[in-house]
Amino acid sequence: MACSLQSVKFYDVEVLKKSNLPIDRLVRHVALQNYKQIEKLRVPSKVWSLFYDVTPELVSAFEKEAYAHVKHIMDNTIEFGFLYMMAGYSNNYINAVYLDVDAFQLARARCKVIQEVKKQASRLEAEGTNHFNATCLYLLYFYTLLANPHANWIMIDYLTGVIVIINMELDSIGHHHQAVWIQEEEIIKNDNFFFSWTLTQ
Repeated sequence: MACSLQSVKFYDVEVLKKSNLPIDRLVRHVALQNYKQIEKLRVPSKVWSLFYDVTPELVSAFEKEAYAHVKHIMDNTIEFGFLYMMAGYSNNYINAVYLDVDAFQLARARCKVIQEVKKQASRLEAEGTNHFNATCLYLLYFYTLLANPHANWIMIDYLTGVIVIINMELDSIGHHHQAVWIQEEEIIKNDNFFFSWTLTQ
């Protein structure tokens, strides 16, 4: 019997825009204090209208603030460290957490930005681990929120789609079902939209 995924509804983008997290407040005060400088260091995104790309110059200019940001997250993991908790998490429902740092798109001279961010992260975490990748993403999200003070953490996560939590189940006839889980909601990512989903046979 064939298995299929049925889309139930689009994820409401307006809800995403209003879904501020405590971590957003950690970035907002830096963005407000340095807005004029940030305006000169960001460039309009070629992919997403009304959004701005992180540049190597922005990464260099706010490295000190980025370290302080990530260090605060590390010291307050329960309140702010969602990615760190997920990086070391597994149970019967979640088999793997994949943080795809190299797929991050909201950056100009992307390879250079990611290379510099990885260099920064390597001073805080051992390379080649999920915690290292989580640190890279916290740095990237910090710089991206500086460049896009009108956005929030969840919106950036939605646009970039670099956090993938995978659940694999083997059904009675040997089919594997793969779903992407974000923040405890069962959703599947497709064509830059999120759908609630149900599994039918």
